[in-house]
Amino acid sequence: MQKLAIIGGGISGVSLAYLVQQQFEVTLFESEDYLGGNNCSAEVEDGQKVPMGVIIYPSRGLFEHTLSFADEFGLECKPAQLPHVFCNSREVRFRSSSGSGHVWRDMKDVAYLNFGIKSHVDSHEQTLDELIAHSMLSKECVEDLLAPFAALYLSVPYASIFELPLSTVAGWWCKYCIPFHLMSSFSYIDGGNHQLVDGFVDRTRMTVRLNSKVTSVSRDTDSVLVRMGEEQQRFDKVVFAIRPDEALSLLDRPTKTEAHVLGGIDTNTLVSTLHRQPYDCEGGDITLNLYGNERESTHMVTTWGNRNCFGFDLQDEVYTSLHQADKAPIDDSDILAQRTFKVPVQTANTASVADQIDRLNAESDGVYYCGSWFCPSFYHEDGINSAIALSETLRGA
Repeated sequence: MQKLAIIGGGISGVSLAYLVQQQFEVTLFESEDYLGGNNCSAEVEDGQKVPMGVIIYPSRGLFEHTLSFADEFGLECKPAQLPHVFCNSREVRFRSSSGSGHVWRDMKDVAYLNFGIKSHVDSHEQTLDELIAHSMLSKECVEDLLAPFAALYLSVPYASIFELPLSTVAGWWCKYCIPFHLMSSFSYIDGGNHQLVDGFVDRTRMTVRLNSKVTSVSRDTDSVLVRMGEEQQRFDKVVFAIRPDEALSLLDRPTKTEAHVLGGIDTNTLVSTLHRQPYDCEGGDITLNLYGNERESTHMVTTWGNRNCFGFDLQDEVYTSLHQADKAPIDDSDILAQRTFKVPVQTANTASVADQIDRLNAESDGVYYCGSWFCPSFYHEDGINSAIALSETLRGA
């Protein structure tokens, strides 16, 4: 049986290991002391784990493999109406359940978000500001609702949303949020997505190496060499299931295609903080707070209560906040756990290369790639889809 190394223990890496274990002897390398990547959790009390990153997905037929594997592993998926509260400088500007209070303006804005925005899925040269300039949406709706909501689910800084092509935001909105009520309609795996990760790991024959930071990967005529400092191992094939830029930095003598694709995907750094104080979280609902007077300097902190939103059986409420790495909105004394995530950003650079993973893997000489980085939406379903596609490639290689 051939030996396969998977570098990266996120949802893509563990699902790939599960899918190819009959064909390969798998060793999985993870630089952290936990598996799951953006789907990880942290223990808070009596063994109870609370998600640090991804937990929800849209309640529509876009996550078939997430649902299929959850069902296979005996996990319960629950539908939920999760109100989103949008605040600017601590003032509530919009509630997804009740609007902004400006009835006629809200009616006009919601009508356009349901019907008119579809016409912009090909508006590659325009930005969100065009919607304001031509009175398609109110300034308040764009700046206090659409922009922060898109920034949250596309994982980009608030100001960067206004730099993206309008087609990117409109395409995302049409896929996940139309009709308008779907912006509050989600499903989640009861207990957190780490259970999906555990399901893959518990059912996979493989060697898992935590706290194992790979320092370089090099190819020769008949194998691939993986180094971790002074230690090294040879494998028949290696899969990078980590950030493209990190993979490029580890790869000895990358091909022109690898350099072009891996070096062209832009990233953003987010920090997830688990804490016990609400910090401007409105009633435990998912609260998007904008802070700053100018768009360029505005930063966003998104906070929710895990007991309120997801029914965790906790003695006291525990909150999760997502924020930019250079911001520190939580007092150190209140922090229970913290994780730093690198996420892809849907810039023009990323869009120009992100669909070329098939080309990368087709030209492979023992090194392959998978992950949501190379998919259109960057959700965990995309990571699983990428693993499924690569598992079929590896079986035929």
